[in-house]
Amino acid sequence: MQLLVALSALLVSKALVLQVGAQPIAAVVHDARITPAKIRAPLVTNPSELPDFALFRECEGCPEMVILPAGSFLMGSPADEPGRADNEDSQAGAGGAQVQVSVGRFAIARFETTWEEWEVCVAAEVCRQRPDSGFGRGRRPVINVDWQTDTQAFIRFVNGRASAYRLPSEAEWEYAARGGTVTAYPWGPDAQHDHSNYGADQCCIGLALALDRWEDTAPVGQFPANAFGLYDMIGNVGEWTEDCYQDNLARRTAAAYVGGACTTRMVRGGDLYSYPVVLRTAYRIARYPSDVSPSHGFRLARTL
Repeated sequence: MQLLVALSALLVSKALVLQVGAQPIAAVVHDARITPAKIRAPLVTNPSELPDFALFRECEGCPEMVILPAGSFLMGSPADEPGRADNEDSQAGAGGAQVQVSVGRFAIARFETTWEEWEVCVAAEVCRQRPDSGFGRGRRPVINVDWQTDTQAFIRFVNGRASAYRLPSEAEWEYAARGGTVTAYPWGPDAQHDHSNYGADQCCIGLALALDRWEDTAPVGQFPANAFGLYDMIGNVGEWTEDCYQDNLARRTAAAYVGGACTTRMVRGGDLYSYPVVLRTAYRIARYPSDVSPSHGFRLARTL
């Protein structure tokens, strides 16, 4: 039994020596792909030195982050994907195709930003208090947050304690959500309540079914992580990204698209009220940056 416990511990974490200035420090490195959601990321001082898929936090109150490797993927949906929308290809539905996008190494939050994290920012008088719509707080994702005021305030708060935090670009978000998959959903071709908190087969009501025990928001980390060790990329709350809306994926790169009039910003991932077609990894929807909703939240990314 002791041998099994020791082997399990080795699978979840390993020792790594980091060099900070002239002083080496020992840290425990958790691989996000196999680390249970209940195990918290270790505090580190130089995450850029960590290996791919390592978990880290840079401060108390900072989000738990996962380092994703550089790679490429096909952004958007193939022509034969059921439910696909015109804005999910390179020509806005005019016979276009998916777009090959190369993504550099970066980090993204393991979970959606929670009320626990938000309330630290409120206590610091950087973020404003927001209503929870009666869903509850704690480890549930923060909701009723807009792009222009709330996400930016939280980014300022975290960057006051660490650095290089931001919203993910839309391409980074899709790369992270897919986790190397090419199917309509990160777990396969069909929507499943065993993998995500979402609604009924018609818009727009919550539904509790199978592992999805919540008609409203679920505490983060209740469903299986995707192949990159990320939780709730699909469903629970829609997630703000940095990008302005663009009606196709032409000339798409990993960088956020911020051209045009930029009157709207992109929300990705579907939410607790979404019906299955909206949960597809490629689904794209725009919202005004001042919009607030009980189905909107966010997670942060970090430049490495």
